[in-house]
Amino acid sequence: VHYQRSTAKAPGVSKPEAVAVAARHVAAHFAELRSHGAAPGSMALLLGTMANAPAYIEALRGVGLDSVLVGGSVFAQAAEPQLVGALLRYVVNTQDESALLDALLSPLFAIGDDALLGLSSEFDEQGAPRHRSFARAFMQEGSLEGLGLSAEAQRGVEVARDALRRFVRLARAGRTVEGLRGLLVGSGLLRREEARGSDGLAVGGNYAKAIALVDDLAADAAGIAELSAAYDAMLAASKASPGVLASSESQFV
Repeated sequence: VHYQRSTAKAPGVSKPEAVAVAARHVAAHFAELRSHGAAPGSMALLLGTMANAPAYIEALRGVGLDSVLVGGSVFAQAAEPQLVGALLRYVVNTQDESALLDALLSPLFAIGDDALLGLSSEFDEQGAPRHRSFARAFMQEGSLEGLGLSAEAQRGVEVARDALRRFVRLARAGRTVEGLRGLLVGSGLLRREEARGSDGLAVGGNYAKAIALVDDLAADAAGIAELSAAYDAMLAASKASPGVLASSESQFV
């Protein structure tokens, strides 16, 4: 464990320059430890402030060491807990276009602009384009062929529609956690994140932490609407640090 207590600087040297020098010194020390057989997963850097974290991450990367940020009050602002909140709001109201858009654009489905355009527009009797509710078009029964989507876009929308329908059914039946896990696994998102190494493990840790929070809140919530509201309120007040999936064998600091 290396604790960076302070960053002394010489006259005429800016604080960012001093931080960069200190970060390179720490990175060189960790690289030396690795050369003597220490595993990156057994190393940790404790910072007095998270403001300098990017400089240390960059310096560690410069010596070939990946790192994962596990401190700071940034969990609530991360994309992963925000996506879980959007999914809960969608269960409450499947016409919530903001929540649906967040889900469709997320790494869960990565629906493209052409699909969204096809879902949100139609033609009137004179052939002029006009806006329509893409939430309603998205959940319509039957084939999507009449929406003017390409074969690839149509397939992507169908996969997302089927997955979200199943999630809505499970969540409204009181099986929200099961539904969330099913979305992450069934979409292949967790597998894709695992392949990204340390960055992907950090994402997975945030999803695990968000789902654990949902599980805790569900015990006292009287239905999905109350659960969704409680989750959003908890995020708004949260000062929790990011989640992380790691072990001593992990190949990152």
